[in-house]
Amino acid sequence: RDEIGRRLMRVAAAAGIEPLLARTTDQLSGGEAQSLAIAGALVLEPKLLVLDEPLANLDPANAHRLLTLVASLAASGTAVVLVEHRIEDALDAKPDRVLYLDDGATRFLGPVEEFLTQVDPRHVKVPFSIWLDRARPVTTRPGPERQGISDWRTPRLEWRGVTAGYEGVPVLHEVSARVGRGERVAVLGPNGSGKTTLFKTGIGLIRPISGSVLVDGADIAERSVAELIGTFGYVFQNPSQMLFAPTVREELLFGPRNLGRPADRFDGLVRQSLAEVGLTSEPEIEARAPLTLSFGQQKRLAIAVALAIEPRTLILDEPSAGQDYRSAASFMSEVERIAGLESVYFVTHDADLALAHADRILLLRDGRLVADGAPLAVIADRDRWTACNLRFTSLMEANRRWPSPDGRFESAEILAARVAAAGRGNSGGIGPAG
Repeated sequence: RDEIGRRLMRVAAAAGIEPLLARTTDQLSGGEAQSLAIAGALVLEPKLLVLDEPLANLDPANAHRLLTLVASLAASGTAVVLVEHRIEDALDAKPDRVLYLDDGATRFLGPVEEFLTQVDPRHVKVPFSIWLDRARPVTTRPGPERQGISDWRTPRLEWRGVTAGYEGVPVLHEVSARVGRGERVAVLGPNGSGKTTLFKTGIGLIRPISGSVLVDGADIAERSVAELIGTFGYVFQNPSQMLFAPTVREELLFGPRNLGRPADRFDGLVRQSLAEVGLTSEPEIEARAPLTLSFGQQKRLAIAVALAIEPRTLILDEPSAGQDYRSAASFMSEVERIAGLESVYFVTHDADLALAHADRILLLRDGRLVADGAPLAVIADRDRWTACNLRFTSLMEANRRWPSPDGRFESAEILAARVAAAGRGNSGGIGPAG
């Protein structure tokens, strides 16, 4: 018992979960539960530790804490295998070697430095200096521009002094905010800050303790979740929470059937929804059982399920979790062009993804709204940013160094091409986040 107690306190401190020890597991956010699961493996003091996507739901500060811990474990003799899509973040673990897999085959096995010189930055998220070293000057902005959507000033969703939580324990505290009908809005903040709770109150899954929620100007106090389905497509952080049908096809048609959509549209809805999330390459996927898919495929299927009901607004909780960099960036670009979709709101810990694809950023900390503004304006206050467990990435540093003429936060591909075109291709030390 003494040894159990020593290990518990040592691992809790190392994993940063001491404040969670007295809480029940069903009260934890996705990121907090992820930290707890990792600590549960560490308390066994294994000789070999295998971590499969450990950063998927962690805010940047907690991700950095975990990776620093992983590096110290490896230095002390524990073998660690880290399976991860967040490559730039994973460099904090100081890996000895990289094994890069593509389509089930080994494409690279060797030192980190050599991997970074060979990998295609369009497929793997790498430090901005890698982009800059390989950028080719172009005179036009690469990639499609976003199709403009009018009426962004009219609130699709509005919170007025909302306090909300679980079993009477508040998570949100008097939050007031509004998001427009034609906006892309990202919500960022530490694990447990109330990001998911914010949108669950917005679509009626959680009723406020106090305050009110309005959809298109009308209070939703007397409206059911089912009545809001035509307006919102909601994708849970954990896709297995919303997948239950025996086949992918039945999963996709559950919503349209219950909404009374014509049966002669079903085949088209299934094909279109799968195509929009990139799930058409696997033969016979419609006949697969949803829970036999990989986590990343389940995540995309969950998004397809939401799209199949043809909502006007899509709400995504951690859309990049379980997705490789290429898939996540491609999906966020493609979803902005879906016909009939007026607005996209998303919760994420991938700050670069949020800054590059959102019109506005809502920043939460301890259940309170601490910032609301354009991406570059929100990251201008560095102290506030880091106080929300967010780190400055190499791409953020580069956007500050070479600001866009139109005041937008630019993706690595666009920024690197613009800088190269201006003849300023020296990376100048813009590397991994500090």
